[in-house]
Parts: sequence; structure tokens; C-alpha cells
Amino acid sequence: MKLNLKRWYPPFKDRSVVFLNILKQGQVTKAKNYALATYSMIRRPDVVKNYPILLVVEPGNVCNLSCALCTTGQRDPTRNKMMLEFKNFKKLMDQVGKYAIHLDLYNWGEPFINLHIFKMIKYAKKFKIKVEISSNLNFYNEKIGRQVIKSGLDTLICSIHGGSQKTYEKYMVGGNFEKAVTNLKNLIELKKKMQSQTPKLRWRFVVFRHNEHEVEKTRKFAQSLDVEFEDLPMKMSLGSDVPTVKREIWEKRDWIPKNPKYNIYDVEKRERKDKDLDCFWPWEMISIGAHGAVQPCCVFYAQKFDFGNVFQEPFKSVWNNRYYQISRKILREKIRNNMETVCGPCLASGFLPM
Repeated sequence: MKLNLKRWYPPFKDRSVVFLNILKQGQVTKAKNYALATYSMIRRPDVVKNYPILLVVEPGNVCNLSCALCTTGQRDPTRNKMMLEFKNFKKLMDQVGKYAIHLDLYNWGEPFINLHIFKMIKYAKKFKIKVEISSNLNFYNEKIGRQVIKSGLDTLICSIHGGSQKTYEKYMVGGNFEKAVTNLKNLIELKKKMQSQTPKLRWRFVVFRHNEHEVEKTRKFAQSLDVEFEDLPMKMSLGSDVPTVKREIWEKRDWIPKNPKYNIYDVEKRERKDKDLDCFWPWEMISIGAHGAVQPCCVFYAQKFDFGNVFQEPFKSVWNNRYYQISRKILREKIRNNMETVCGPCLASGFLPM
């Protein structure tokens, strides 16, 4: 198989720079693993020698809001609601922390609800990992703000999908726009008072049809606060089965933005517009639920998609088990009719949830 140097996962476009930076910091084990991961990403074997370089670990699949298209927000019953225990987080980090360079400590819930979240951040930072969290900032007070800053968190994503209460609450059901913005301002002031450069604050604005007219206004507002602004197109699935995504594109068509910049779906064909997609999750990244369940990526939620459980088995045995080997082969060879794992139908659908 020829090396395909065009196949790069976007967050790590310049691999050589990242590698050298890790090495300069004296993190030889991480640098070696990063090099092995790069090799795996290019060659894409069934069995890999590297550990994942990016971890998505869920502190809990519980949320204080009822977001309209979110599996957790809609109280999906296919998973028991639970919080990640610190002892399990520690067990996981002790196995993979010295290899990973980035940790998304969030997925299907509001991270600040977990009482051990700051203890987890501090423990992860012992392994010199960049830690990122996403919060709706509706479950927040100044005490939490101070803990956020003291914990060493690198980035806090502030999920505020709207520029006014009217547009915000249409998706973020049960949320308060003014409260989220006030809490964001509080964090900004706390950073100044505590003379801290971290965490970096990022306003994440998922664009829907009902709020697309507010994107530029909200961008300017975020910039006036000296906060990074990130506008993202809405995506389907959010945990549902792949075959249902095509139906969801039609059923949720009124949510899809009209602006081509934010519309990634062809509603009539019920497929993505950008078909030239690839997926590298099984070689470099892993998604782990609060229950320890491993899924092929952070998009899927249902238990039937699980690849194993890292709280019940050694991490390495899960990372190279039968499910992973099948999925790697499916994605490498573009086997669209292989339905042994969810990666097959996902590929066949044109990676609709990505």
C-alpha cells in the first residue's frame, strides 16, 4: 500500500512541528507514540502499535438542559445515566496518559455537574496533556469559575448557540442566554483578578436556520469580550443509528441553515454535500463513556455500537480487538457493504454524522 501524504487529520496538519515541540518539552514517550500514530494514520494497518493521541472522555451523560437535537437533552433511554468515577478516570489515565497529547473531557453531558471534574483535570495535567472542556455555562457559579482557573484547564468551550434569548432557547431548551453570557464575563474578570492566562475561552456557536442571521453580530460581540469565536454548521445524528440519519436530514430540514457556508447537507438526496471525506478515528483517537464503554468515535451513543469497555479490560486489548481491526479494514479499503461494525454503514452513508 502506497503512502498517501494527503491523508491528514485536520487538527494536526503540520506533524513535524508538533513532533518537534513535544520532543523539545522532553516528552520522549509522547513523541515516539506521536510518530507511531502518524505512521499508522498513513499506512492504516488493522493492528496498531501506537496508543491514541487524542482522547474523548465523558465525565457524565447527564445535562441540566434539554437541547432539541441532543441525545442526552432528549433523555435517550438507551444508556443508563451516570457520572464518571475518579478511580476509573485515574485507572484510564495511568494506562494512556503518558502517550496522549490532547484530552476532550466532555461529550454527552454537562461536565461541571460531575463533582470530581476539577480533580480529573488536575490529574490529567500531571501527564502534560492539553485538556479541553465544553460547558453550557448554565450550571456555574463563581466558586466553579475559580476552580476552573486553578485546575490548569487549557481551554473552556462556551456553548452558546444564539445571539439572543429567542434564538438561543429554540435549541438550548431550558437555558438562559443572559445567564450564560454573564457567567462568561465573570470568567473573564476572574482570569484578570487571578492573573491567569488559562483557560483560553472560546464561544462556540452551532449554526441553525433560526440563528444564522445572528452569526456576525455574535462574532463581533465575542470579539469585543476578547473571546475566540467559533461558528460550526449543525450536524445530524447526535447518537442515533446511521440508517436513520438520512431520514433525519429530511425530518430536520427546517433546522438546516440556508447559507451554503453552514449547510453541509443535500436535503433532496439526503446526503452530505462534501463526499470526499475520510475517517482516522480508529488509528489515532478514542471515545470513552462515563461507563467505560468505547465507541468508534464521539458521534455515536447507543450501547449496540460499543467496541469494548476499558474499565473491564486492559486498554491495549480493547484498542486492537476484533471490532477495531474490522473497522480499520472497512475504512481503509472502503468496504461499504460490511455491516459488522457501525463504521460500515457510516462509510456507506457518506459519513453523515461527521
